[in-house]
Amino acid sequence: MASEISSSVKSNLMKDFVYRNQQIEKIVDHLCSTTVSPEPLLVTGPESTGKTSILRKALDATGSVHVYIDCREICSPKAVYSVIVRKLKRALDWNKKRKRGSAPANRGDSMSQFVTQIGDVLKGYDGGTVWIVLDSAERVAKNDVLITLSQLGEVLSADIGIIMVSTMPWVSGVFSTGKGGERMREPDVVEFPAYGASEICKICMMRGYSPRCTEYTKYYEQFVASVVPVLARGTNNLLDIRVALSKLWPVYIAPVRKKGASVQGPQLLRAIMPMLQNIVSNLDVGVNHCATTATAKEREMGNEAKMVLAIPYMSKFLLLASYIASRNKATSDQAIFDPGYSGKSRKNSQALDRQAERALDKKLRGSHAFPLERMLNIYYYICEPKSVDGFISKEGHVEWLDKLQEVEVLMQVTSLCSLGLLTCVGGDPLTGPSYRCDLSDDLAYKIARNLKVSLNDYIKLA
Repeated sequence: MASEISSSVKSNLMKDFVYRNQQIEKIVDHLCSTTVSPEPLLVTGPESTGKTSILRKALDATGSVHVYIDCREICSPKAVYSVIVRKLKRALDWNKKRKRGSAPANRGDSMSQFVTQIGDVLKGYDGGTVWIVLDSAERVAKNDVLITLSQLGEVLSADIGIIMVSTMPWVSGVFSTGKGGERMREPDVVEFPAYGASEICKICMMRGYSPRCTEYTKYYEQFVASVVPVLARGTNNLLDIRVALSKLWPVYIAPVRKKGASVQGPQLLRAIMPMLQNIVSNLDVGVNHCATTATAKEREMGNEAKMVLAIPYMSKFLLLASYIASRNKATSDQAIFDPGYSGKSRKNSQALDRQAERALDKKLRGSHAFPLERMLNIYYYICEPKSVDGFISKEGHVEWLDKLQEVEVLMQVTSLCSLGLLTCVGGDPLTGPSYRCDLSDDLAYKIARNLKVSLNDYIKLA
């Protein structure tokens, strides 16, 4: 039944939107997927290429429960969270089904409160994937909103999907990191290339400013075939071209209406030439022939694991050190690595609740940037040989020092960056360069098991 609905939706959309068969196929397949909490979807391409129109029609045609947010109108995290909760309640008809006095507030002061509200709204819902659609998503990319939403399904164990619509491609790096250098998981990408002149001609013939009277059809076809290539030299924005055609067409056809069929095409074109030149000069020149041809290189988890486990032994410790530094706050290092440290034990229940909230916020944000010096301190600590009673033999210590001296640490860091496992995200002259670990949780624990390191002993989220 689902496949029949999918096929019907695809065929109807392909009739309405020409030159977009591949994109329609991918979007409808993604929406009709039976996967719980599917991968994020990025719909990208230049303006006026059909991204939003096709996506919204596909959502309606497949009967998908969704909320649509235009980030050009609201871009602060709190406002986005509030609108999502309010629209999701409306989409699920939640206010009529809830018990009196059980409504959570629409507005959340933190990510953890927003997650709690979404969990309350979705409690008992089993009607398939709930889609959160963010148009102009690049406007909230640096506010941790996308990272939070992409992990909602995992955190709540709910069937939630996120769709981002943007003119920016994934490889631009706009979406991959939050404001603190946190990393977002890579989405499935559907690219909408810019229309060519011949494609725009056909689209304008099919719909747009075609003549109401069939006797002018021949003239309209001549008009489009002559004018669109001229306009396409200045822009391939379909909306701009259709607006220009709407202004030029009445002037083009006016002589025919007065004098009849005696007026030929070249005469009509000469009549609109000054106006056409004026429009072309005022267009936003910047033809985007292929704005989104570059795609992010997809890596299989198994291949990545083989690559990481094959790197030098001491480099694995560097990776673990970077993973720990990117997950823990710098203020927690003393509590983790200093055996003589004795902090205050927090027994107050409210303090424990705040700690749990901070831990959830931290998990939602993902990895963050850290200075090189901090990573090296953690590296020297975790790779130093340890024994159960704390005593290390002189021979063992000398062997460790010899091995450490053989490792060119900065060279290894550079190599890990070239492999895409570390990313240099800036820095300053005082603290040196800063990095972010791009290692997934599963892979980090595989490396830790390979090195016989208990990674949980070094992770402190809150």
